[in-house]
Amino acid sequence: MDKEEPACKGIELANLGRFEEALREFEKAIELQPDNVDAWNNKGNILFELRCYEETVRAYDKAIELQPDFTMALYNKGRALTELKFFEDAIQSYDKVIEIQPDFSWALYNKGNVLVELKRYEDAITSYDKVIELQPDMVAAWYNKGRALAEFKRIEEAIKAYDKVIELQPEMAAAWFYNACLYSIKNNKEKSLEYLSKALKLDIGLKESAKLDGDFKSLWQDPDFQKLVD
Repeated sequence: MDKEEPACKGIELANLGRFEEALREFEKAIELQPDNVDAWNNKGNILFELRCYEETVRAYDKAIELQPDFTMALYNKGRALTELKFFEDAIQSYDKVIEIQPDFSWALYNKGNVLVELKRYEDAITSYDKVIELQPDMVAAWYNKGRALAEFKRIEEAIKAYDKVIELQPEMAAAWFYNACLYSIKNNKEKSLEYLSKALKLDIGLKESAKLDGDFKSLWQDPDFQKLVD
């Protein structure tokens, strides 16, 4: 058997979504070439798709052992560790990626998300800011920066972040909704209802959320608010 054949077949099967079969091919490739770093990495990718996250980490660790500067293996290991809720270990993995490739925006972005999980909002904001510096139009980074700023009680900055989301993606109802929440917290009824009205036009299902969200508590008895959500 050609040593490259199982690995090639595994990639073909993975592209077809036949992950169990692909996994068997990558395991064959590893048997033939135990130091095949790509086979270990691809095995990790397949195990991730199969949600076998502990095995995923072990496969990526082997790839990294063979090639310590393999950024994609380090990055995907971080993703698997995040799924396992090993957040500190995930940050370490993302930091190694960033050390090797400082402009790896998705590593910075995912690091920010993990920092939010750990309630380290200021560090998360710093991470999102680095992403935005690299990709100024990345909606997800602006959106999650808004979330982190709101949690950190930096309300004015959070509003600006969500406004940027709206500028980039006007149809994102959640951004309009969260700015409505923030304006309600600021006791700015006019702006809150303006944003809420737009959010509800985009997603009528947010009516129930508005009725229950404590950020709107000061407006719950307001006739204009009630007219919007009824």
